[in-house]
Amino acid sequence: MSTKLADNIRRLITDTRTHVQDYYGSRYDVPIKTGTTHLAELAANGDAVSLTSTVNG
Repeated sequence: MSTKLADNIRRLITDTRTHVQDYYGSRYDVPIKTGTTHLAELAANGDAVSLTSTVNG
């Protein structure tokens, strides 16, 4: 992924809500039957946290 594309996508991300796929200009149609999200954080001191959550449909 180019830096320009990443910057364009990053500008579309909001912290307070989700958006439909078309909002991001996706070229692919992916039917959503289940959902998984993942969060990984790394602190300046090297501590790390990883969280994955899945909802099965």
